[in-house]
Amino acid sequence: MFPKQINALCLHQINGFDHLTLGANMKSATDLGPARIYVERSYFFDDTVYVGANADKSVLPWLHEVGLAPREIVEISHPCIFQGLKSAEGAYANLAARVKAGARPHFFRTTALEEELVRRLEIDWSDTLSCDPRVAEKMADKAYIRNVAAELGEEDLFPPHICLRGGWSIEQVESAVWRVVNRANRIDMKRVVVKRTDLASGDGFCDWFKNGHDEFCKAHTGHELIVEAWIDPHIPISNQWLVLGGEAIYIGTSRQLQKGFVHKGNIIASDDEVLEKSLVSRLKGMTQPLLKHAISLGYNGIIGFDAVYSQDLGKMWLTEANARVTAGTYAYALAARLEFSPWAIACKIIEPRPGIVNFAQTADALGYLLYKAGRENGIAPYMLSGLALPHGQRRLGLMSIANNPKTAEYFLEESEKRLAV
Repeated sequence: MFPKQINALCLHQINGFDHLTLGANMKSATDLGPARIYVERSYFFDDTVYVGANADKSVLPWLHEVGLAPREIVEISHPCIFQGLKSAEGAYANLAARVKAGARPHFFRTTALEEELVRRLEIDWSDTLSCDPRVAEKMADKAYIRNVAAELGEEDLFPPHICLRGGWSIEQVESAVWRVVNRANRIDMKRVVVKRTDLASGDGFCDWFKNGHDEFCKAHTGHELIVEAWIDPHIPISNQWLVLGGEAIYIGTSRQLQKGFVHKGNIIASDDEVLEKSLVSRLKGMTQPLLKHAISLGYNGIIGFDAVYSQDLGKMWLTEANARVTAGTYAYALAARLEFSPWAIACKIIEPRPGIVNFAQTADALGYLLYKAGRENGIAPYMLSGLALPHGQRRLGLMSIANNPKTAEYFLEESEKRLAV
């Protein structure tokens, strides 16, 4: 995943997504957080992976068996990695020694917790594989990147839209909707969405001409909004880059699995075979102005750009930048471990059926679908601690590995039939 000379320390606890209900048995927002179980996705990195005390490690023997386990697991004796590094001097001293020897911390997303650790380690963000949160926050803001594009004369990179500052009134939102409707009609689009500029995973979206926009406005009063044409139908795609030392290293382009406004998973393949070469090239070109702007701000680490492609119109638009690790990053990390080519991976997080509560039962339910390295295809389950959560919060991750995208999608669908509610 990273250049061979880099020794990465993956501290992928998810912080700062308190608006999401991602399947956590949350006792304290400070100590546990809503998405702590998602740290187990980092097992797919071939690096040193840090986990909190509650992480499920039952999948690790199997991951070792099939050649997909991380090089090393460091367990912190607290559910929160960062709280544990504060209270356990030995664990912190070990981390500090690794960093002093040249290892580079890699975070899922940078918040005050990660910033505090970087400050305590007395290193710069360029000594990590992640980004200064002030820079990342700018690039992740949907309104900010639209304004940057407009200043660069590239406003058409995005669908027709209007950005509204936080002091808007409902009348101003309605006025903006109708102005965008007129602009959307010029590209044969009929729907308009209103969305928050700072939320993830499909949260904070409103299809304006369906029921619920009054409730949406009340719930998001005071927050900056974007009123935008909804490209329907569309193919959701994204590409991802690693920025180090002021240079952007291309990782790959993926096709997203989506339900409504909500991201469900990704499909990637060697040589970007999930999409036509012309679309991959077009998206690369479209991201360049914003990528260069991010580098000018001092961006460091992984950044991805989401886009929508209309087959009917033959047009593509950007929608947002993900200034952090994404679900797709873990698929790319897994792909880097595979010793065969061509390859393809389709990944998704599902709600497992009640009878499946551990790795053994997961493997039994998958049967022949369980990944085997020599066979070069099958399912690699992950995030096993999600099986122990209360009803309605339970989660299980599935990585479907194959030689081509269609087969990877087929195995993913078959595994869902066996495992999902």
